[in-house]
Amino acid sequence: DMAITKAKLLKKNEVTIVDVGTGSGAIAVSLAVNIPNSSVIAVDLSKSALEMADENRRAHGMYSRVKLRLGNLLDPVTDNIDILVSNPPYIRKDRLGFLQDEVLKEPLMALDGGEDGLTLIKELLSQARDKMASTSVILFEIDSDQGAEAAKISKSYFPLGEVTVLRDLNNDDRAVLIELNTSY
Repeated sequence: DMAITKAKLLKKNEVTIVDVGTGSGAIAVSLAVNIPNSSVIAVDLSKSALEMADENRRAHGMYSRVKLRLGNLLDPVTDNIDILVSNPPYIRKDRLGFLQDEVLKEPLMALDGGEDGLTLIKELLSQARDKMASTSVILFEIDSDQGAEAAKISKSYFPLGEVTVLRDLNNDDRAVLIELNTSY
């Protein structure tokens, strides 16, 4: 919902959205459906995930508006991204053995966020620095105890950005929003 709200505030004729780690493509398809003036690029390392995303985009009539790219993070994407969304692997390596059974059904590469759970988030933000439009938004999911550290990391990559930790209904840290406006 936050990405949809922010897309409307951008007031652009066409909004370029990138969904990194798209998995089934649910987020990419939902954004394409709800933001009519968007062009969505869905990126994943997994060929089987992209096959599922392809089924979903076709089922929702979004074949022409959701482009699928096989690759790591933002490698297969050029610059001028208006909205970057990601549900990256963010679980700390030492917690992987204690996950609920339904979570463990996910591929390990979709869960393992490295020693601190923020390894891929750091890589994503590093790549994003050179690929975001002057006025743009980054939104990524985090674990419930990563808000302060994720905000600090975000600020280090985007010192002029407005960084907000978003909370879920249980008041736990759930996502980080970075709003960029470097056109001033």
